[in-house]
Amino acid sequence: MPTLTFYFPSQPGANRLRERLNRLAVQLGYAASRGRNSGRGGGAELLSAIADGEVALVLLADEQRAWAAEWLEEWAGELEHPSLAEALETIAAALRDAMQREAQADAETDTD
Repeated sequence: MPTLTFYFPSQPGANRLRERLNRLAVQLGYAASRGRNSGRGGGAELLSAIADGEVALVLLADEQRAWAAEWLEEWAGELEHPSLAEALETIAAALRDAMQREAQADAETDTD
């Protein structure tokens, strides 16, 4: 099986990143399709989906995320188009989830 290597300053840091990536993969519905981790979080599948444009990434400053999530949730409640409202709610939830993951990652880093 082909592999891809990344450099990390420490093995524990690399392991934590892999675990977080696999948890995120499960949340987004990307499971490993083969190997000893089949059916569990598939970090490689998630990275491929990001690279292929199937998963969109949005980079916002920390202070913008909460504002954007609040605005999206507010407008979702005002829309008469259910599909668009659901899309806005999904984006807002993803922003809030990213804020929680960042706080958790920061807490893990602080304990090193």
